[in-house]
Amino acid sequence: MSKVLSVGWFVAALVLAGCGAISGAQASTIVTAVWTGTVRGGFDGGNHFGGSLPAGTAFSVTSVFDTGAGVYSSAGEGSISGGGTAVLSANGHSFTFALEPSSYRFDALGNIQLFLGDTTQTFLSLAFFATGLPGSILGALDRDCFGNGFCSGTFEIAGGGSSGAAIDATHLTVSIATTPLPATLPLFGAALAGLGLVVRRRGRA
Repeated sequence: MSKVLSVGWFVAALVLAGCGAISGAQASTIVTAVWTGTVRGGFDGGNHFGGSLPAGTAFSVTSVFDTGAGVYSSAGEGSISGGGTAVLSANGHSFTFALEPSSYRFDALGNIQLFLGDTTQTFLSLAFFATGLPGSILGALDRDCFGNGFCSGTFEIAGGGSSGAAIDATHLTVSIATTPLPATLPLFGAALAGLGLVVRRRGRA
């Protein structure tokens, strides 16, 4: 009888430990924002976008930030710092900004702001304002820009012939996804292994 009770207490301890680990864990949130608009004026000396970026050229920027890879703060309307990437596409060509520092946040004026890189070298910066923005940087969105001058940005690609442009975003779509919690799987695996070991030893006793 004492052997059964000992195994029971061991199993109960494992279950409690597992539940505590799960309750303390945080699922990460992936924020994907698609910015579309037109170039106000630019140059493409580095031939990253086919050799020219005249005014009116359509562009899109797809930025991805993961709260598990970066640092999320709930202060104000929220921000994610670090771990971000963005792909700028124009004229059938694309360039990936995978640079630090990177951030996706609401600024003090209520704009959604994207930034990656170093303004003295390669960087991408965009801001967007519209009515009906979500109350959190982790909120979904599908909005047109409020008006001319409210949703603008710039980028520069340095080295080997530089490229850059002033850009105006006309629309922003933000989707939100939550990743699972694979980190809990090793905990359950360890619990099962421990339980099997105890049962095996008890069986031999």
